[in-house]
Amino acid sequence: MKKNLYFPALDGLRFFAFLWVFVGHLPRPENPLILFQYTNWMGVDLFFVLSAFLITLILLTEYENTKTISIKNFFIRRSLRILPLYFIVIIIGGGFYLFFNVILVPYLEQRSTIIC
Repeated sequence: MKKNLYFPALDGLRFFAFLWVFVGHLPRPENPLILFQYTNWMGVDLFFVLSAFLITLILLTEYENTKTISIKNFFIRRSLRILPLYFIVIIIGGGFYLFFNVILVPYLEQRSTIIC
């Protein structure tokens, strides 16, 4: 019997963690969001806690079902889930740069000219 490892409440926590980090990267004029901007590291920590919880739950469920844990299979499953999206983003970003000569992150171009 396969357990359902989906928790809708964690989607809400993940959203608030994202929002916290996003607000922390906005320009910092004096505004009511200033507290969230200086504490956005807590959003990152929340992401780490959620990830650790889900990874532990996946490994414990695998151990409960098979009485073993295959780290190799775990990394293969994670890679098959993460890498396709990674490559899609790289291809789209490269396409924007090549076809439209648009630099998606202008800060990186400024920094590379300063370093060189």
